[in-house]
Amino acid sequence: MFHGNRLEDLRDLTVGLFKNNPLPPLVPETLLVQSNGMKHWLEMALADDAAMGICAATQMELPSSFVWRMYRLVLGQALVPVAMPFDKQALVWRLWRLLPEFAKTHQVEALLSYVKDDPLGRQRYQLAQQVADVFDGYQSYRADWLCDWAQGLFVLQHQGQRKAIPPNQIWQAQLWQLLLQDVLENQAPELASQCHSRAEVHSQFMRKVQQAEAQPPEGLPQLWDAGVKSFSWCKTPAKNTGAMTWICWRKSIRFCHLGGNKAETTCTP
Repeated sequence: MFHGNRLEDLRDLTVGLFKNNPLPPLVPETLLVQSNGMKHWLEMALADDAAMGICAATQMELPSSFVWRMYRLVLGQALVPVAMPFDKQALVWRLWRLLPEFAKTHQVEALLSYVKDDPLGRQRYQLAQQVADVFDGYQSYRADWLCDWAQGLFVLQHQGQRKAIPPNQIWQAQLWQLLLQDVLENQAPELASQCHSRAEVHSQFMRKVQQAEAQPPEGLPQLWDAGVKSFSWCKTPAKNTGAMTWICWRKSIRFCHLGGNKAETTCTP
């Protein structure tokens, strides 16, 4: 782990790592960056004459894209489809269809104000977008909540403890259960074995890699051959961190972290 409080220092350090630890000619360097803007900036920095002179044989991607690629390599494309029922765009239209009846059945005032007196469905669509955005965030950051709700537990996990959901927020867990039921009832039989959400994909991935202690699961050796570096690593969903942590136990990944407390770039073993 390399810490620094100036991007330029981390950039120079990355160039030094490239020069001092070159990979075989046909093996690409994988660089994980936090944004597309950072990707472009780093490509220009590496291509500078004072650095590498050219930016080639490098694959820059977002940490979430890299982790998703690991999921598909380990679990297989049949289990991890390109599109899933709980992807945000698909979730919006599923919610649009289910919200009116749900709001009336459970008498959720916060939802009823959107779905009543709305003949064209515009307010309902806006509501579906907002709720889909919340559930999409839960899939990334609070998959543990969704897992409990799917099992009928109206609780919130925090710092290892489960606490009851406030009464005025129970509708979120009930709506998630309804979404799960709707997917199971309406999906094609041949899709029953596929993962339905990103949270489910992550759970299956971690279960499989933890069972393969002796050797990496089939698919991961493709990543083993490439050099992996993370540039300007910052906040990321816990599930991504968990997947990356598992890899770090088996492959050296160099993290260049922006925000070190020391004035100079340092290396922490």
